[in-house]
Amino acid sequence: MRPSSNPSSNLTPELRKLLADKRRARSIWQRTRYPDDKSRYNMLPNKLKSLLKIHKNDSYKNYLQNLSLKNGSLWHKTKSILRLKEITPPLQRSNNTLAVTDSEKADALANELSTVFIPHTISPPPLHLQMVTESLLSPLPMAPPAKPTSPAEIRGIIKQLANRKSPGHDLITNKLIKNLPAKTIIHLTHIYNATLQLSYFPTTWKSSVIEKILLKRVSVFANENKNLPNFQFGFSANHSTTHQLHRVADTISTALETKKYCAGVFLDVAKAFDTVWHEGLLFKLKTLFPAPYYLLLKSYLDNRTFKSYDCLKDNGYQNLTVNHSIQFKNPETGAHTKYNVAGMWRQASVNDAVFQKKTLLSGYLAKYMFLM
Repeated sequence: MRPSSNPSSNLTPELRKLLADKRRARSIWQRTRYPDDKSRYNMLPNKLKSLLKIHKNDSYKNYLQNLSLKNGSLWHKTKSILRLKEITPPLQRSNNTLAVTDSEKADALANELSTVFIPHTISPPPLHLQMVTESLLSPLPMAPPAKPTSPAEIRGIIKQLANRKSPGHDLITNKLIKNLPAKTIIHLTHIYNATLQLSYFPTTWKSSVIEKILLKRVSVFANENKNLPNFQFGFSANHSTTHQLHRVADTISTALETKKYCAGVFLDVAKAFDTVWHEGLLFKLKTLFPAPYYLLLKSYLDNRTFKSYDCLKDNGYQNLTVNHSIQFKNPETGAHTKYNVAGMWRQASVNDAVFQKKTLLSGYLAKYMFLM
């Protein structure tokens, strides 16, 4: 068996007794503050530390001696030792020098993102542009609000959150959220239901939980009304890249068997969702979804923000906002979007990264960019 990294697991009775004595000695000294109790408390941790080191070495030695070719444990250990560990390269600035200080790293990120989150310069026909503008300004028909959520649904979403995800503006981690009491879950249910009823996304509540709640309702409505064609495979249930490859291979095979020509056009739009024409996207969403869902999606795209690290405040960096209903980059302040600085750099350096997160609402909305 692999030795545990937890020092309190697989301890011998002697070590467990010594650990209990140490805790008891600490409790006694905290109550009495006698010098003799202090000396005993100082002695026990040093003795425990020495014995734990010997125990750890013996456990690892026993682990290595039990490695065998029969169960594959020797090969797994050898592979883990010989595996090359990838080292994250440092940020490189435009002049080929390395970004070392916080301000240099922030400048390097800003320069990179300034070339990414810039909307495409497009010139739609005047009639089409007028139609889009009039449609966005036209009043919405009456419709019932979105289906409310429940504590059970929220609790299920929270259980699926990744523990190692970075926190939002409130610095509350997912691990802490998973330990919230039932009363807090009920309060969250009231807040999320108010969001669904008012069709408004509060800026500070644009979290993955409410995104998944809305995504579930939007995707169900889209599937029931067949808003997306069957050959749209991204972010669709029971559709994967493998299925799309089978579809392309079948089309090619059918053309060859019937003695026909088969031509293929492959279009890769880099940073498609980051540089999309938002008025056009909202125009499509307004024609496909009821008013409450459209207003929720529109509110979701408005005023998306990111926050710099606290250590950058000393260098004059501040929290800036961007109006997503207009563009992804504010031309006056230079503010960009994408949650936090670390997330921005990761998604800016990986092509089409917005399509990788299958639970993010932004990735789902990207499917509607290419509808005619």
